[in-house]
Amino acid sequence: MENLVNAMLNPSFYPHEAKIKLIETHISCVFLTGKYAYKIKKSVNFGFLDFSTLENRKNFCEQEIKLNSRINPSLYLGVIPISLINSSYVLNSSENIVEYCIKMVELPQDSLMSNLLIQNRVFEDDIKRIAQKVVQFHDAANKIKDTQFVDSIKYNLEENFSQTENIVGWLISRKNYKLIMDNSLNFFNSHKSDFEDRMKNGLFVDGHGDLHSKNISIMPDDIYIFDCIEFNERFRIQDISSEVSFLSMDLDFSNRSDLSAIYVNTYQQLSKRNILPYLDFFKSYLAYVRGKVLYFSFINDQENKDLEKTIKRYFRLSAKYFNNSLPTIFVISGLSGTGKSALAKRLSSQADIKRLSSDEIRKELAGIPKHESAKADYNAGIYSPDFTKNVYSRMLELTEKEIQSDKSVILDATFNSDVYRNMILDLAKKLETDMILIEREADFEIIAERLKKRALKKNTSSDADLDIYRRQLSEYKPWNISKGIAYEKIGNVEDLNELSILLAKKYLMFDLSTKSQ
Repeated sequence: MENLVNAMLNPSFYPHEAKIKLIETHISCVFLTGKYAYKIKKSVNFGFLDFSTLENRKNFCEQEIKLNSRINPSLYLGVIPISLINSSYVLNSSENIVEYCIKMVELPQDSLMSNLLIQNRVFEDDIKRIAQKVVQFHDAANKIKDTQFVDSIKYNLEENFSQTENIVGWLISRKNYKLIMDNSLNFFNSHKSDFEDRMKNGLFVDGHGDLHSKNISIMPDDIYIFDCIEFNERFRIQDISSEVSFLSMDLDFSNRSDLSAIYVNTYQQLSKRNILPYLDFFKSYLAYVRGKVLYFSFINDQENKDLEKTIKRYFRLSAKYFNNSLPTIFVISGLSGTGKSALAKRLSSQADIKRLSSDEIRKELAGIPKHESAKADYNAGIYSPDFTKNVYSRMLELTEKEIQSDKSVILDATFNSDVYRNMILDLAKKLETDMILIEREADFEIIAERLKKRALKKNTSSDADLDIYRRQLSEYKPWNISKGIAYEKIGNVEDLNELSILLAKKYLMFDLSTKSQ
């Protein structure tokens, strides 16, 4: 495979001018040349997908052409053999065939819906055009009456959970894993007869199976939908609610629940088909599928922290469809003056989540008004080790209470000691819930200026000054983070409001721009 990929990265491999870009997934390699795209399947076997033999890869290439041509017949151009002749790979020869590739018209990368979403260039009219295209596709698609495809819904669910057992406590919290599994299986068991009735009424189709924004091109002349699932019909043959749910979930993941609602509503209006009662069930399932599929790529790329965060976010979204509150411990730590409290306050306000401040709890335990100074020598008075331990114990006690009440909580504290860090890590493990850790840092000049201004204020609960910051800094040690904790360090920021919105979207799955919906 490596030799073949290298050959296909060489422009001389192609019978036309080529500027090559490689797009690789866990199951395929796509070579963009400027005019055409060439796709080869990797020799892999995941159980639900078997590309391990040349015969299978040829067969599934042919199936991909046939199935995708149902939606956009002009896009797929054919299956082309690749031969190995005199130690060189040759395209479109009948001699010594060693591989097959799919040839298709290359669509502009800037027309892909996934790229347009990042640029905030997907509009209501685009969504309505996509919904209309999907309705037309479902109208023409084969209607399936075989009840094995009702049973395959449960099979697919159980397969997901069995294939991800080993990542519980790492890429998905145990609490969310159990939440998703229990609610998914309970929903299917209580609605199985509904699905059987929907099948009788023509609402199960031989559809696309992978209809999300990376497989949609928005062009002026048409909406191009491609890359349907050819390798396993139980993922492609489904209730129409599942098909519609995929893109709806994808838009939710992109924090565009406004477009998601337009898509679902337009589909319902045009098709006259009822899908709303089943959306959250299927959206949870499909978010889980996306997390699982990305995990297969992550197995061989575990240093890719961005991919790890994306996987965790899909699993959190999957859980959110069954519990919108998604109880989470959000820790914002850092030395005095780094801006942790400012961020914690802003995030608390934006996301409407309770903030527990160690400074405020300390004054409360001491019976001192929170804005009254209790300044003392370092590690003395109400800042002594024993009193500080009581402060953290109380903060964690309140944290547990919030989580058990099905609420998220923001902890605003220095956490400049392994003792207190281990306390919160142990609590998160005990509660089997997600913990998001943000550590603030800032340039010394900024910290000095902040602490100087703070000393002149009368509305702060913190007594820290520059000397205390220096003592904290001398004792500082990096966090020792276990695999299950989402962690990032954030330095100087120009717009605190923008940062808090970004964190709420990224970790708490809040779409604050459409919060009222």
